[in-house]
Amino acid sequence: MPDELKLLDRRAVCALFGDIDASTLYRGIQNGRFPAPIKPGRGTARRLRNECEAALRQIAAERDDPALQAEAAQRIAQANKARARTRALRKAERDALTT
Repeated sequence: MPDELKLLDRRAVCALFGDIDASTLYRGIQNGRFPAPIKPGRGTARRLRNECEAALRQIAAERDDPALQAEAAQRIAQANKARARTRALRKAERDALTT
C-alpha cells in the first residue's frame, strides 16, 4: 500500500501528535487543526497518515509564523463560537421540552 494511503487509528494519531488525549483530537478535528477521519467500514474510523503528517508540519510552521498563528487562532475562535451556538440551541430545545 502506498504511504499516502496508510491508515492510522485514533490511538496512533494521538501518539503521532504527542500523546494527546482523544478529546483534544476531537476538538482539533472540529476546529480544523487535525484531519477528519474516513470511515472504511461500519463502526471504524481511521485517518490518512499523510494528512496527519501534513497537519503536524502545519502546526510546526504556525509556531514560527505570526500570520499563520493569527489564522489558526481565528479558525479556532470561529469553531468555538459555533460550538457555543450549538450548545445554546440544544439548551433552548431542552428547556422548551421541559416547560
